[in-house]
Amino acid sequence: MLIAAATLLASLLGFGLASAAMATDHHVPAVPVHRGLSQVVVQPGQTLWSIAVHTDPSADPRLAEQRIIQLNGLSSSSIAAGQRLWIPQG
Repeated sequence: MLIAAATLLASLLGFGLASAAMATDHHVPAVPVHRGLSQVVVQPGQTLWSIAVHTDPSADPRLAEQRIIQLNGLSSSSIAAGQRLWIPQG
């Protein structure tokens, strides 16, 4: 999955789709559909940890959380209600 995430990021950068907006925590990749990923909208009270646990209950939540951070170009685990996140499909 990490290779797929790295390939996706490299593709976005290579095609010039990444912009200054990528530096913000609220960036959503410009490509509307990604194979093996789905998009969620953060609900009030949700944390990245709770989303990671819900995404794959059998996985180590620390690894799932890290994967979500990488997929979305986040600089930390801080998220806000209304934010859209790409998550791996379970």
